[in-house]
Order: sequence, then C-alpha cells, then structure tokens
Amino acid sequence: MDPLINGSIKGESITERTVEEYGTLVNLAQHAVFIDCISGFFSIAVQAIKKESVIGIDAKVVHIGHNYEVILLSISIQTHVYQFDILTLGMAAFDNGLRSILESKIQKVIHNSRLLSGCLHHKYSVKLDNVFDTQVGEMIIEKNLCGEFPQYVCSLKECIKIFLGVPLDIVQFNKDDTLMWIKRPLSQSLKFTAAQNAVFLVPLQKCIKTKMFSSLMQGINIFLKTVRDAEDEEAIQHLGRNYLVPQEFLQLEYAGTHL
Repeated sequence: MDPLINGSIKGESITERTVEEYGTLVNLAQHAVFIDCISGFFSIAVQAIKKESVIGIDAKVVHIGHNYEVILLSISIQTHVYQFDILTLGMAAFDNGLRSILESKIQKVIHNSRLLSGCLHHKYSVKLDNVFDTQVGEMIIEKNLCGEFPQYVCSLKECIKIFLGVPLDIVQFNKDDTLMWIKRPLSQSLKFTAAQNAVFLVPLQKCIKTKMFSSLMQGINIFLKTVRDAEDEEAIQHLGRNYLVPQEFLQLEYAGTHL
C-alpha cells in the first residue's frame, strides 16, 4: 500500500477546499463542450486554449485490436473544458490545431503521460512538449518522504484524494470498459467523468509543485541564515569552510523532514 495513502501527508499536507470550490470545478465539467467535427466551435476552442499558459489534459486511451488508440481528449482551461472526440475526428483534429497546442510551450498537466505520448507520436506524429506529469510528481514526493520510490504508481483518483483532500463521494472517475468508450454517441455520464478528471489536474499540479519545491526553499533558507545569523567567530569559521555543506542542511536531509 502506498504510504502516502496511509496518511504520511495527512493533516497540514492536504490542501483543504470548500464545498463551493468543489462545486465550481464540478460545474465546469458538467458544462464541457463536446466537439466531434471541424467547425466554428472547434476553431473557437483551439484559439481559447492557445491563450492559456497551463492546461489540464485527460486522455482516454483504449485497446482496440492490436493497438492502443486515443479516442477522447478533454482539455481544461480556466473557464471551460473542451472535449475532442478523436475517435470521430481522427487526424483532422491534429492537423487543424491540436498538434500545434500539444507541441507548444503551453504547460500540459497530465496524469500518467506514457500511453498518450506513445499513441500521439506513432499514430498522429505529435511529440508532446512541456508536460508536467502529476503521477511522476507524486513519486518524487514519496521518494523524498520515504527514501525510495514506490513500487506502484498512484492513480489520479488517489492523488486527488491525497493532495486536494477531495472526498471521493463528491467526484466520479473514468470507467475502464472499452466498449462503453468506443460507442457513439458517447454517453453524458462518460463525458462528465472525463471532463471532471481534466478540471482537477491544474489544482493538483499546483499542490504537487508546492510540495516538490518546499525542500528547495527550506535548503535556500538554511543557506541564507547560516552566516547571517551566526556569532562572529562562527561566521568566520563558515567563511573558511565555504566548500562544505552546512551541517543543518545535512541534518534536514537525514531526518527526512525536508518536505
């Protein structure tokens, strides 16, 4: 069992959110814009996404025949969630704007980018750029806390519960039944679960980044005060040993409290 799930980062580590904040994200997912043809709505969505600096991307990748296929991309921005039906749109979706978005310097927040990256590259000649993978972020945090990487990855559902403190009865999550996802028209409940995954990604990224960089900031604060706050004699000793790592820094690492 992942030690993070057992409570290693409970308490102060969890970002508590109000019911109103949950409601805002869920409401955004409920009003997602579903796009299954190249039209004015498609162009409006592409232009809106290109104005963002950070976006959340939830991809539904399923096993069809002998291959994995991307069949739905849900992209969240501050005010909307746009869902691109890749099963229907095919290459046209990427030729008309999605490729330029996915290869741009806009930061894409994705949970477990492995299959998506491979599928996009091999079938649609898309090379994802500037990705923040929240699954990787969780593993790095656990490594810092426990001294080693976990054996198993943490699902998006688990990460949302752990880092955002979102009660699991408030949200729904993707179902893995391939037949459900390739059936058209796609059911409203499946659209909603995919959109909901997307809207939680950017808040999740912010929380994970804060935890990942907290050790860096603590280390910088130690460097700032090491000589500044020392008595004159001790300060002189520090200046003569400027090539050594400060003892307080080493103790912080050893104690495993740097996050």
